[in-house]
Amino acid sequence: MSEHYSNVGNIRKDLRALLETDPLLTAKKLAKLLDLPYKSYRNYLTKERSQWKYYHENERGSNVSNLHCFRGWVRLRRGELWLLDRKAELEGFGWKLSKARNRFWILRERLGTIKWFETGLVLLSVKAPGNLGKAKQLFCDGFVSRGLLTDLKVMNQVLERVREHNVHAPYKTPMRLPRLTISDFAESHGIIIKVGDRSHPNCVEVIASWSENMMKIANFFDDLRLGGLNGNGAPKPIGEDYSS
Repeated sequence: MSEHYSNVGNIRKDLRALLETDPLLTAKKLAKLLDLPYKSYRNYLTKERSQWKYYHENERGSNVSNLHCFRGWVRLRRGELWLLDRKAELEGFGWKLSKARNRFWILRERLGTIKWFETGLVLLSVKAPGNLGKAKQLFCDGFVSRGLLTDLKVMNQVLERVREHNVHAPYKTPMRLPRLTISDFAESHGIIIKVGDRSHPNCVEVIASWSENMMKIANFFDDLRLGGLNGNGAPKPIGEDYSS
């Protein structure tokens, strides 16, 4: 061992300090920087590097979702719900008819709010912290638990089609950032990035949303997967929504 190291603990301390500076250092480079014979300390350095990488204090445990705004969507198809032509009875299931011009039914549950439009579109607004799993659970609370959807096979097909509609995720930084909004990819990819905003001055905010065209494309491919194509190359009627 080199003279400037009196015990293994000192080697470990300096090794981790180097990895904090450059996480990509290999065992051979670490041996050179620490002035250690590589052949003698190769296994030790490799082991310590692996432990630092996989058991680092910032990497322990699972990361809790920090999506403080999560909205999902799914389009119900004709024949999937027995209550399709009896919407007047929805109030008996806890739903309330909105006074908006585009007419939709609304239901508030413990995980969030559900909006059900006459076209069959269902919007799921999940309380923070939200994720796709909670959006699916919110759908089950509003439709399955209340008896509107009783066929488990149909339920599984609907849950497979639940997708993200809008996500707002802030990622914290150690310091306050200058205010900047990047909207170059808003129309093409539905992504807006904000830093230094008044609501989150020390965060990088990522706002992602699905456009109407993306929703139509997703529905089209679901139609192909579930119903296949008819003679003229269009999806079979299983993909029809309420407005058809």
